[in-house]
Amino acid sequence: MGIISTGLGYTLEHGELKQRIFIPEYANKLIFDWNVLSEEFLEWIGSRYDDPFVVTITLEGENGQEVKILDLDINKIASMFNATETNGGNLINVSPEIVFDKGDVWMTDWQTTEFDVTPFRGQNAVLKFSVKDAVDTIYTTAVLIDNIRFDVNYGYSGRPVEVDPLMFSKDFSRGIFNNTKGISYIFYDPKNFKSQAEFARKWVRFKNGYKSIEQVKAIQVETEEVFVREWNNMRDEGIDNVILFFHGKYYAIVINNDRDIDGDKKTDKENLTVNPDGKTLHDDLATEIRKLKEKKIKELVLLSCNNGLLDAIDTKATISEKDKKLVTLGNVAQAFLETQNVEKVEGFDGSLSFFGGTCFPRIALDQSSFYEQLEQLENYKRHKNFPRPVGLSYNPFGIKVLPVGKVIYFKDRNGKTKCSYKCDKFLVEIEVIGNYDGKE
Repeated sequence: MGIISTGLGYTLEHGELKQRIFIPEYANKLIFDWNVLSEEFLEWIGSRYDDPFVVTITLEGENGQEVKILDLDINKIASMFNATETNGGNLINVSPEIVFDKGDVWMTDWQTTEFDVTPFRGQNAVLKFSVKDAVDTIYTTAVLIDNIRFDVNYGYSGRPVEVDPLMFSKDFSRGIFNNTKGISYIFYDPKNFKSQAEFARKWVRFKNGYKSIEQVKAIQVETEEVFVREWNNMRDEGIDNVILFFHGKYYAIVINNDRDIDGDKKTDKENLTVNPDGKTLHDDLATEIRKLKEKKIKELVLLSCNNGLLDAIDTKATISEKDKKLVTLGNVAQAFLETQNVEKVEGFDGSLSFFGGTCFPRIALDQSSFYEQLEQLENYKRHKNFPRPVGLSYNPFGIKVLPVGKVIYFKDRNGKTKCSYKCDKFLVEIEVIGNYDGKE
């Protein structure tokens, strides 16, 4: 399943998915399912705030003919579902379970569109789904897309043939609120990340189609002991998502950074660390990440600054501060990937912030901590030549190499650990082998 929107995550006003396809010689119809969810319903029905949802197919070749398969907008959909400004008709109100930002969300539920492709048999084409903001960007519209297939006749058989199954994200289950068995966990610092955790809880329920919000366990963590206990108490397998909201560095997740635990009128920091002896520069009693109980997780998202720092990959570094020294092995994302049964780990290269009122991360303006950690690793980084964007940094000011943001760590089919990220619109992939001695 895929999702496009006018204002979720990194999308600000225009969401689009497109894929090059081949229309089989015996194809009769292109078929797909869709579900529109929007804050424009009901208040803005009949107005010019009329977000369009359009599906097109463009034939390759000299003429490049574009054909509209579906051409809808908020007003057309309202008419289809007998909805008005005061009456939802056959639309379904999914708030407060699902909220985007400004208003109540209504949805169409799943609809099916069939399109005759017999005139285009045997041709290459580009299939495109798009949704745009009309007039302003205040109210958000999202469209779920699923079950894309061709109805193809092979002799007397009418068996359907699907479009490339990898063409859209697999992160969304078919239907909404039908999943009763899935479970996810959110660990968060309640003083600094409560609003992000609350938004994430609703978002995780939405994207996994959970029947109950209780299937997303939100765990407040104020001490290292609580984190370790709750991590070890998670279900051992079958976990969809785990999201962590904490401050951090490339070598540590900071569980507590502003409380006086021992009463000495100084703040005490508790940490999870990649140091093999369970230490950080300011904490000799930290928990080593690689010693946490192993769990089977589909996706682990680390929303802490620099937990996925590229320069730390495969390093065995000795960093220092005043008279203290610390040995670090890799970064936090790599440590979780190596020791947990997890399909992918999402870490962040650089300091992060969040789009207002959401759990969706962005690169922060203040990157002083990022550059400080780059300097610490300058003599140790294993991958010397991976590409980074270069541009204007605001803090510290100047033209510098820049952070890349989200980095995905994963294991390929052969069990090799790798990571990938986008740099200037290109996808970069690095092989991560866990060799901290630097020997080939």
